[in-house]
This record gives sequence, C-alpha cells and structure tokens, in this order.
Amino acid sequence: MTALWSADFQCIGEVTYKIRGQIFHFADSRYARQNCESMIDEILNKDSGYRYQVNLLFHNYLIASKRFISVEKDENSIKIKKVIRWMNHNFDKTIEIDALVAMSEMSRTLFFNKFKNETGVSPIQYFINIKLDSSRLILSTTTLKITEIAAMLAFYDEFYFSKMFKKRFGISPTQYRRKYSGSLLSTIPNDSKLDV
Repeated sequence: MTALWSADFQCIGEVTYKIRGQIFHFADSRYARQNCESMIDEILNKDSGYRYQVNLLFHNYLIASKRFISVEKDENSIKIKKVIRWMNHNFDKTIEIDALVAMSEMSRTLFFNKFKNETGVSPIQYFINIKLDSSRLILSTTTLKITEIAAMLAFYDEFYFSKMFKKRFGISPTQYRRKYSGSLLSTIPNDSKLDV
C-alpha cells in the first residue's frame, strides 16, 4: 500500500502498521483493516470535522488493539472479551448489567468474577473508564460544552461526569481542556488548511 501523510502512517500487510516510524502488530486483522480503511476514507474525503473523526478512529483503534492483542486463555475469557468488545463499540450508550450477563452466557456471579479477573475492575467501572478515556479526546479536540459531552457519552448529567472525570484523572474536565486543548490534533498532519 502507499504511504499516507508521507512516512507517518502506513498499512503494511494485514496486521502490521507503521505509525510515525513505530511498528505495531495487531491480532484482530479484520478490525485493524476496517479501522485503517475508515481513517483513509476520512482523510481522502476531507469532510467537515474529518481530522476529529480520524483522531477518534485512531484512538479507538489503539485502545481496542491493545486490549485484544493477547491470546485467549479459555472459553470464559473469550466470552468476557466479547462483552468488552461490545463495551468498546457502544461507549456512547447506557449499560444494563443483565444484558451483559446474558451476552456472556455465564451466571451472574461467574460473569462478575471473570470480568474482574480479566480487567481488574467491575463491569460498570470498566464502562465508565472507557467513557472517561474517550472524553479526554473529545475535550482536547472539540469545543463542545461539558453538558454536550456528558450527554454524548450517556452520563446521567454533567455534574456526575465532572465528578467521575476528576476522580479518575485528578483534574476537572474544564481544566483538562485548558491544559490539553489541540494537543491531540497536532498528531494529525496539517496537510490541509480546513478547520475542524
């Protein structure tokens, strides 16, 4: 494949990518290829807000790739990975524990035990962490209001979102935005003078 953004980003085969000179190997080639193609489409189309969309796709891609690079140990581990995959793709929704338990095809107790063994936290905390991690990208690359971000990520309200954000990162969303605004956009090459 041809290089994008000079030598900054290249698809090298099915599961190997060269990004700003570093080589990354990913286990889920279908997901990796789909994300790579979506980023390429966004860059080529240059629709309004494409730089933000590429950042978001790349962020989700790296998170998912990091989480799914390991070899599955047993059937229950595979079932937990299935639930985690769903969470990663649906972080803008609310969560129902009973639906996750049903998706895992395990008893409630086994699900909670296996989930905590795999991730170190409860399913609810894990889901909140995904939302909070995503909110950092949104805060640093957009001018959306805190209320809008909280609603976009399906938090109960902006106060709960702000409380959880500060608890996780030790800084309020507003302070985070002031400190890091535009920092992630600088990772996308500025080959166009279009505003996000």
